[in-house]
Amino acid sequence: MATRVLVDPFLDAVAWLVGHGLFRTVEVDGGDRIPTGRPLLVVANHFNGLVDAVLLAVIVRGVPRFIAKGTLWRSPLLRPLLAFAGLVPVSRPEDAGGTVDNTVMFDRAHRVLRRRGTLAIFPEGTTHDHLELQRVRTGAARIALGARTGGVSNVTIVPIGLTFDDKLALRSRVLARVGTPIDVDAWAASVNPTEAGVRPDSHDATRRLTDRIAGHLAATTPRYADVLDRAMLNRAADVRLRTELADPTAIVPLRRREAVAQRLADAPEAERQAVLDALGTYQVQLNLLGLRDEQLMPRVRAAWLLRRALGLTAYLAVLGVLVVAGIAANLVPTILTALAGRRPEAPVTKGTVRVLTALLVYPLTWLIIAVLAPVTGWLPTTAVFLACPAAGAVAVGGLERAIALVRAWTGWMGLRNARGLLDRLHETRQRVCDRVDAAAGQP
Repeated sequence: MATRVLVDPFLDAVAWLVGHGLFRTVEVDGGDRIPTGRPLLVVANHFNGLVDAVLLAVIVRGVPRFIAKGTLWRSPLLRPLLAFAGLVPVSRPEDAGGTVDNTVMFDRAHRVLRRRGTLAIFPEGTTHDHLELQRVRTGAARIALGARTGGVSNVTIVPIGLTFDDKLALRSRVLARVGTPIDVDAWAASVNPTEAGVRPDSHDATRRLTDRIAGHLAATTPRYADVLDRAMLNRAADVRLRTELADPTAIVPLRRREAVAQRLADAPEAERQAVLDALGTYQVQLNLLGLRDEQLMPRVRAAWLLRRALGLTAYLAVLGVLVVAGIAANLVPTILTALAGRRPEAPVTKGTVRVLTALLVYPLTWLIIAVLAPVTGWLPTTAVFLACPAAGAVAVGGLERAIALVRAWTGWMGLRNARGLLDRLHETRQRVCDRVDAAAGQP
């Protein structure tokens, strides 16, 4: 226990660095729904392998104890790391070829909750590339009911849905939607005030609580017919919501975009098809003119471009040395991480490979730089090691500012070249917005 007091803050810091390093933004919708001072059982969808666990560690206060498939412990290389992270192994029937005994897993899970800690589980049982929640297994319900029977009060199940803008791209975006928590004591009382039938060995109670968990988790998880359907509906939502932006470099928050896109996915077929038809016409016109929607709305002004250029110049004047140092220290591990993520064929595996690669190559590169630096003593060497990620963050800030400015400049030039056709283009764009409002309602 004393060791965990030292290890957990370290794991928390590593998760934060990896999460915010891989993703440009990590949005949390409903974070105030996560209660404090209670034993928590976090349940989440599992769309992106190890990345999902890293993000939950970023979102949830404190480091959760994760339930993970026991087959991971077969690797001698992974076993020490799994123990270091405090993971709890679970045996799955499909891995054992029959019935399994998870008594030890349940005992360890209940101990975590008894200490008012946080336990995390992916109740689908495995990671996948589908675009909607898969069948939820009974493990989370059995853990919660077993802990309650064992005398643990106030156990609260917190559903969290993870939505990725593009889980294949580096520096993409992710949204975590926290659903309505389930107070297990209150749920049991509502099912049967006499508590009959809510024991963990009651199949009916387990099934009913599992169904409640599945319903709450599904409400936070995206659901689309296929990848193309998701891409087109998100594009339509982007067009509609970008109308409300004031800064030409701003991006539509995932929280708002997903809400509109999901309402479009649930709309009647005729209304949804009207949105897609209008979007298709608009996209054809943009392609013919060599433009993008973000170049039309919000509109870029020459004075705004000048201010942004002066701001970038000031940023580089003050922090230019750190930008160069950050690029030099982090370019090689960034390339290696990107290349490693391209090797697996399954999209769901790419994120896991990137996380594992990043955890290895970044610290190793920083350590080599610190050892080879012309400094002596452990304190200066440690300072060089810590300066590498700090300089990398400064470099990323400078590069993203520069890229945003270049895009705004090219958009401004493109609009100047297409001035005679802009009225027609804006009319087509407005038609997309009107169709979205008709199908999904006002954002």
